[in-house]
Amino acid sequence: MRRGYAAAASSRFNVGFPGVYGTGDAELRNSLRALRGRSRQLAQDSDLVKHWLGLLRKNVIGANGIALKMRARDPATGELDRDANRRIEDRWRAFLSRRLFTVRGTVDGIEAQWLVLEAVARDGEIFARHVRRFPNAHGYAIQLLESDMVDELLERPLRGGRFVRMGIEFDSWERPLFYYFRRRHPGELSWSYAAPLGSSANDYEAVPAADVVHPFVAERPTQTRGVPWTHTTAGRVDMLDGYEEAELVASRAASAKMGFYKTPSGEEYDGDDVDDDGSPIKEADPGVFEELPKEWEFQPYDPQHPTSQVGAFIRAITRRVSAGLNLSYHNVANDTEGLTYSSGRIAELGDRDFYRMLQGFVARSFLQPVFEEWLALQIMGGGLPLPLRKLDAYIAGARWQGRGWAWVDPAKEGQGHKLAYELRVNSLTSIALEGGRTLDEVFDEIAEEREAMRERGIPWPEEASAKSAAAPAPAPPADVDDDDDDPNATKGGGDGEAES
Repeated sequence: MRRGYAAAASSRFNVGFPGVYGTGDAELRNSLRALRGRSRQLAQDSDLVKHWLGLLRKNVIGANGIALKMRARDPATGELDRDANRRIEDRWRAFLSRRLFTVRGTVDGIEAQWLVLEAVARDGEIFARHVRRFPNAHGYAIQLLESDMVDELLERPLRGGRFVRMGIEFDSWERPLFYYFRRRHPGELSWSYAAPLGSSANDYEAVPAADVVHPFVAERPTQTRGVPWTHTTAGRVDMLDGYEEAELVASRAASAKMGFYKTPSGEEYDGDDVDDDGSPIKEADPGVFEELPKEWEFQPYDPQHPTSQVGAFIRAITRRVSAGLNLSYHNVANDTEGLTYSSGRIAELGDRDFYRMLQGFVARSFLQPVFEEWLALQIMGGGLPLPLRKLDAYIAGARWQGRGWAWVDPAKEGQGHKLAYELRVNSLTSIALEGGRTLDEVFDEIAEEREAMRERGIPWPEEASAKSAAAPAPAPPADVDDDDDDPNATKGGGDGEAES
């Protein structure tokens, strides 16, 4: 008996399945440019990929972005430093404005989050450069740079165990030291003010790694650069788009009900007109029938499209694509046909977990490094009148809150949360986080609302209900004799008989 794994056995059926044995960089080095270019083409031309990127932008970042929520505590007392937290949050919101956040001044902080997430999904990565002493009110801005600006084919050995791999210089421990940025974008077809006169795409600027933020999702420990998230689905999406186009053309031809004229003697057909090549053409109008010359025959051309299997085939391929894009089919395909509430809820829960993972990724890999650099410069430069000795406490107190989601049937969800909390199988903290809020944030808002209502003399709903329940019931009205209204009433007192 032969020992070993069946998946490792060789046969004529798996000749095209040799396996992958190189490092993450070895597999990516010569493929990255093509992967990136094809992924960008799909983002431009494919409805499916365009919709997928829109789902990420809408559900991960949302309209208001991932917000800073400061929960820094005073190191001496352990109490929340509310004044410092408020000052930092207010100044950070000001920094997110379009005129301050980036060196180009064309996007604000929320739009920059959109760009970062979409670039990482589409291109595999993006670079953000800290620009200190920038001439704006905060003395700081970031420069967003596409992944093409770091040449993935640039490799060279250096002294002391250092080396350049895929455009990044590393020490002997493979920790980044410098990023070699091109002075000109290789895809720029015209002269640019951003590059010195006479420079080429092979002129590089070595930028210290401390000045660069490099968000990407590593799939292997030996991976230096990010791979587009569409890498498993790009070929299938391109083929599906081609199939849909061919089916659409065939269906349009079928709806036209075209055909050919056949003459009995094989004489030449004159037609209504001739095209540029001199070939006869015949105009066909919808709903119009023409009488043919004697003995002429019309041979119809009637392709049978669309077939009944088109929808099922497209759905089957799109399910595979959805799996590669890590989202449920009904969201990627925008198809809710046959979807029940229960199955839709299960799929939606999985999608929302994925969105929360990406919210954490954007916060950790992009927002937090930018915030730490910005905060240090604001305190040292006097923009924030806070003690520098507490910088570490302020950085540790930064929390990033992404958007939450409401359910289609909030009444059912609310009753479910209430029951779970009463049974002590869920907490208020967990319930708040499901909605994209922190419990401190919810309690702070409730306290602020309660104080505002008290100042205006408006009773708090629960207090008003309690007072109403505790108030005594009103006494029933006293009986009042009204002889004039009662025809059977006896006039006069005593037991005497009525006057006759």
